[in-house]
Amino acid sequence: MQAWLQPIRFVAIGALATGAHLLCLTALVEILAWPPVPASCVGALVGAGVSYLLNYRYTFASTRPHALPRLQRAVLISAHSGE
Repeated sequence: MQAWLQPIRFVAIGALATGAHLLCLTALVEILAWPPVPASCVGALVGAGVSYLLNYRYTFASTRPHALPRLQRAVLISAHSGE
């Protein structure tokens, strides 16, 4: 992969992930009548998942196994330490 493409892909995938977050948030609030805060949390998780998977595959073209168990552990620790 050409090095100059990596930042362009990173920014484009960030925009897609933001769009996925907003689409999910809007659908949950406007169509399913969820409260905004839980809908935003779900949207953030969807956006993070989109970002992770697309960056893993297209931006960084990794061939290593996913670090998902470590990521899940870090997210849980972060979520519980904020209280």
